[in-house]
Amino acid sequence: MDDFFMLMDLGPSLLSLAGITSPAHFQGREFLGPQKCEPREYVYSARDRLDNCNEMIRTVRNKKYRYIRNFLPHRPYASFYPDGGFFKQIPPEGTSGRDFWETSCLPEEQKIHDPDGVFLMPIPENYSQYLIWQDSKPFEELYDIKNDPEEVDNLANDPEYQDIARKMRKKLYEWMIETRDLGLFDETEMIVRAEQYGGINYEVGAHCRNLERILQTADLSRLGESGRTELIERLDDSDSAVRYWAITGLMSYNMDDGIIRKLKYLLQDESISV
Repeated sequence: MDDFFMLMDLGPSLLSLAGITSPAHFQGREFLGPQKCEPREYVYSARDRLDNCNEMIRTVRNKKYRYIRNFLPHRPYASFYPDGGFFKQIPPEGTSGRDFWETSCLPEEQKIHDPDGVFLMPIPENYSQYLIWQDSKPFEELYDIKNDPEEVDNLANDPEYQDIARKMRKKLYEWMIETRDLGLFDETEMIVRAEQYGGINYEVGAHCRNLERILQTADLSRLGESGRTELIERLDDSDSAVRYWAITGLMSYNMDDGIIRKLKYLLQDESISV
């Protein structure tokens, strides 16, 4: 099979094979059986949490390109994980993740948890496999799947691929709005909002009338200085989810005294997420 399908398509497809019509609320499509739909042109994926660390990555791909949007670019791909073993150390304040992995691993634990010494090896600048240990992520990634199946050469900032990046970004954001993406709410914020719906998280997205503005705010840090100015203005927004993304977006910029003063004021915000 050369067609695209998503995990959510599995249920409807099994029902189709059994001759059963899928319920109307199913988001998936049938890719098998008598009710088989037209193949998907695009498929979507999401990453929201790595064990004890929050994350928000969204991606869309077709048969030629994959576009990735990192909504928390100030965080590394791989966060420090206190599992009581090799990863239990916390880097000293001011130590970059790269320096930590290169120099700070305990030799006796390294022998047990990393027998090949991978984390203590020097990291060549052109060795793409080590990008997972860098201190931050790009805002966007775009890969030519046909010619670069291992997704090494990021084309997101290449002028020749800007139209493709815009098209893929638009497709991704439309899907996020259509599916009422709950990743746009900090976990604590989502729990608080879900209380009025009997604790059902899905209802938070389903009833949110401001989701487009929340997504727009989450996207602003990608826009450079113009985005920074708008993020500062949205620190005073009436929606706590917008304020949360305004603060999160500013994490990608150098903090001047003016921003720091505003952020200190928001320490008294009624929203715990803010």
